This record gives sequence, C-alpha cells and structure tokens, in this order.
Amino acid sequence: MKIKLFYFLSLLLIITACENKESKKMSNNLINETSPYLLQHAYNPVDWNPWDSKYLDLAKKENKLVIISVGYSSCHWCHVMERESFEDTIAAKLMNEKYISIKVDREERPDVDNVYMNAVQLMTGSGGWPLNVVTLPDGRPIWGGTYFTKDQWINALEQISKLYNDDPERLISYADQLEEGVKSLDVISLNKTAPDFNLNMMQDYLKTWSTKFDMEYGGSEGMPKFMMPNNLHFLLKYSYQTKNKEIQNFVEISLEMMAFGGVYDQIGGGFSRYSVDNKWHIPHFEKMLYDNAQLISLYSDAYKLTKNKLYKNVVYETIGFINSELKSCDMSNIDENLVIDTLLLAKQKYIGQSVSLDALCRKFNIDISNRTIHGALKDAKLLSLVYLELIGGKQTRLNFLNNNESIKDDNNEVFDLINFYNNKPIIPPKRVNININDNKLHIESIKQIPKSIWETLKS
Repeated sequence: MKIKLFYFLSLLLIITACENKESKKMSNNLINETSPYLLQHAYNPVDWNPWDSKYLDLAKKENKLVIISVGYSSCHWCHVMERESFEDTIAAKLMNEKYISIKVDREERPDVDNVYMNAVQLMTGSGGWPLNVVTLPDGRPIWGGTYFTKDQWINALEQISKLYNDDPERLISYADQLEEGVKSLDVISLNKTAPDFNLNMMQDYLKTWSTKFDMEYGGSEGMPKFMMPNNLHFLLKYSYQTKNKEIQNFVEISLEMMAFGGVYDQIGGGFSRYSVDNKWHIPHFEKMLYDNAQLISLYSDAYKLTKNKLYKNVVYETIGFINSELKSCDMSNIDENLVIDTLLLAKQKYIGQSVSLDALCRKFNIDISNRTIHGALKDAKLLSLVYLELIGGKQTRLNFLNNNESIKDDNNEVFDLINFYNNKPIIPPKRVNININDNKLHIESIKQIPKSIWETLKS
C-alpha cells in the first residue's frame, strides 16, 4: 500500500511540475488576435504587438526603433525564422530592450505589407516573406530583408541600434530618401503616344525570352523553379495562334514535368508554391489558392488543345483538393457545372451561323478595332461583352430616371440615358434560309430554354 502511495505522490509531483513549467510560458500582446499567423507567435519570448498606431506612439515616446515583421500562416520560412530567432531568448532580449516589435499578417493587412515590401525591394532589389523591416519610431523604414539566420538577425539589430544611438541623423536622412523612393513607385506617367504593339515585336521579345527556357525539364532555367502559370498560358495561346510547334512543345514539356514531379501532390492533388530544385522534384510545402486556380485554367486550355488526358486528370484532382480544403472550412464546393461554354451557348442560339469571337462581336456591334492581335486580356474583355449579349443584353443602370435626368458612366462622363434610347437604331431581323435538320435543332433548342425571370416571378 505504501509503495502504491509513493508512486502516486511521485506522479502527482511530475504532473504539477509540468503544469508549473507550462504556466511560466507567458503570452504577449498577440494572444487576443484572431489571425492564425499572429496567434502562432503569441507565446514567443519576443514582446510582439499587433499593427496599431498606439505602438508607434509608444516607440516615439520611448525613442525606440521599430521592428515590423510580416508573414502569413502557411509561409515555410516564416516558421523557420520564428523557431530559430523569435523563440530564442538572446534574440528576444535584444528585441525587447532596444526595439518595439510589431507582427503583421499580410493576409489581414495587405496595405501594410505593400508599403514595406516596396521599401525592401528598393533597398535590396528583391522581396518575399518573412518580410522583416527596421523603421524609425515614426514607422519610416531604414533597413530590411526577408529571411535571416539567428546570427545574421542579432548582428544586424545590434549594429542598427548602435548606429541610431551614435548617429541618428544619418538614419533619418536615409529614411527621407527611401520615403521619396517608395512614393515614386505609385506615380505612373501617362503614355500619350499611340501603342505600337505588333506580332513582330512579340517575336523579338520571345526570341530573348526563349534563351532562358529549360527545354529538358520545362519552366525557366535555374532554381528555385516557379511554375508561372500566366507565362505558360500566354505561350500556349501564342503557339496555337502562330502554329509555333517549338513553343508548344516547350509548354507541353513544362506541364508534363510539373504534373509528374513532386511539386504536384500525387496523393491529395493540387500544386505546391514552387520547386526547390530544377527538376520539379522537391516542393516548397505550401499550396496557394491563387496558384492552383491559375493552373486549373492553364491545364484546362492545354487539354482542349491537345486532348492529353493527363491534363484533364490534373484539373479534376486539383479541383478535388480545393473542394477538400473548402469542406474543412465548412464552405461550399466548387460546382463544376458553373463553367459556361460560350461557344456552345452561341451555337445553340445561332444555329448554322458563324459563332467565332470576331463574328459575334460584329453581330452585337462590339468594337474590335483596337485589337490587332489576339491577347488574353483583350479577348477576355470582349468575351464578357459577348456573353452579356448572349444571355439577353446588359442593363445600363438600375436607376429609374426622369426625362431630364442623366447619369455618369464608369468613366465619369455624363451619359444621357433617354437620348441614347431615342437615337438607338432599330436593326431589322435577318431572313435566314435553313434546311429541315437545322430547323429541327432550332425547335429543340427553344424547348430547352428555361423560364425567363418574369415568368418565374409569376409562377
């Protein structure tokens, strides 16, 4: 009995010791935040604060420099730097004594992230996350970068703190220059010259660009290797329109190597952010929604062009991955039926007629004079206008105006709605001779048209 009691008391002492040890782990000012990223740093020995003007006021009051550290919850190197530097007691002591430290979630405050990212890019020529910036007490940056080892971080903070104590005017002067540089990034001069963007110019760009193609593994040469779906999408469309087999072959190599590589999750579906090596073997383990959304579009178009079933499988598996993530967040799945085939829609509506984009634009009096060559953005804009006409035409405004009233359009120009409709030409219907089979198809298509909105409201 005594032995059992002894073991019980020993166990109780161990549990109590563990609880006391845990209780000594103090939280900082991030403990009441809702951001997962900020909460991940709530028990760091660093006296972190959330983004708030009162902490800059505190920095001014105490005449301390400010550390602004930006990241997001799925950022790998953010976690590495937290483990190496922000959980280190020596680094934390230096930060707490000499600086006011602020943590920012870039997904919560993209505006803050954008300002300091611009500053770091001006200082170093590159950027990324984690984004670590040292600023004056008023928040103006004086030094920054991305990931630092613990030794690099401590060494930099010690030097900057000493310089601020010995020669603060030097840092203030640099901050003034940097502030003007950041402001200039937001100034875009108006190009008043007529655009001269033609196919020959495009070919010249591609000639230079192609020197960096990795013809063995796809993508760009070197490592790390990013997938760059917008670039590959452009090249895919360019190769199709110009019948350039060499460019098409490069795109297909890229898509296949990416799909068969470690950068693509062979079990769960979806793509990682980038590949650490040049063969797409070693992924950087984070999946971003905006990357996968673009890659779904890219592989979909590639399948339409080549009928390669690999691309189709990638699309469905990636959608499956996204739906799985949405389900875990109690959100609705992506409905594959929401994808609208405008070509099929046009063929059903205008049986036996040409339904190319150019033909539909001419049919609906949509201006295509500014498009000298096909481009993704221009074609997408034209297609959106065509789609509106296919489903019944667009409503100009929801306003109900009196005869003498006018409104402003999206370009802030006065638009006279009444006058517009008074002067709108009436286009007579075209007489089209169709055969018996086309007529049957036309009748069947009419039967498939759902109830109009007004019929639905009546029922």
